[in-house]
Amino acid sequence: MGCYLRAGNVNLPQWGFKQIEVTCVKDNNPKDVYTHWNVEAHWNDKLPAADAGAYKSPFIQDFIHLNVAMMTSNNALVPDPDKQDDLASQFWQWPILNVGLRMCGWDDSIVKYFLLGNPLVYWGSTASLGVLVLMVIWYVVRWQRGYDELKQEDIDHIHYAGIYPVIGWFLHYMPFVAMARVTYVHHYYPALYFAILTLGFVTDWMLKTQIKNIQIAIYGILQFSYLKWFEAWRVTD
Repeated sequence: MGCYLRAGNVNLPQWGFKQIEVTCVKDNNPKDVYTHWNVEAHWNDKLPAADAGAYKSPFIQDFIHLNVAMMTSNNALVPDPDKQDDLASQFWQWPILNVGLRMCGWDDSIVKYFLLGNPLVYWGSTASLGVLVLMVIWYVVRWQRGYDELKQEDIDHIHYAGIYPVIGWFLHYMPFVAMARVTYVHHYYPALYFAILTLGFVTDWMLKTQIKNIQIAIYGILQFSYLKWFEAWRVTD
């Protein structure tokens, strides 16, 4: 046809199922990334196997290209203002467990289930993020006032087991705050993992000065209390 196949950053209307518009352009522009296509697999049984090292590409270049591609594709998944989406949710709803997600259809022939987080895990992990920030501020203020109550190993423990998980939560949560794409409950799961780590650290830090028997009792309650509701469920029914 004498043209280059180009997949731009424009979505088709609803009749095109909101897919990316593909056009054919006459201009030869090597810098136009929308005319670059990724071949996932290609083989020819009549050719000898090539050296795998010949296809190696620079890591930094691939890293940047992959993240830009993910950002571009995610930003293209914008919600339709003329369509009510009962499955979508907002980023502020996830940490407080304000909404769940239906993971099935409504046909009578299929099993129906609903994705809903555990309140103790969600609310506890979200609260622990704020508790950790206040705890760090508390120790910093006391350190500036001349209190020397933390050993170097305690500072390292707060640094690696407390602050790093909060940074991980922030880095996994904020992209969904900034991007314009439609979002769902499961997008919070990577950040939730780091929030749970923070909850574990805060719980351990607050109980480390207690006697051993009290520690065991509190840990036991925290471990098994969230399973109390399971007896009321009749999954086999």
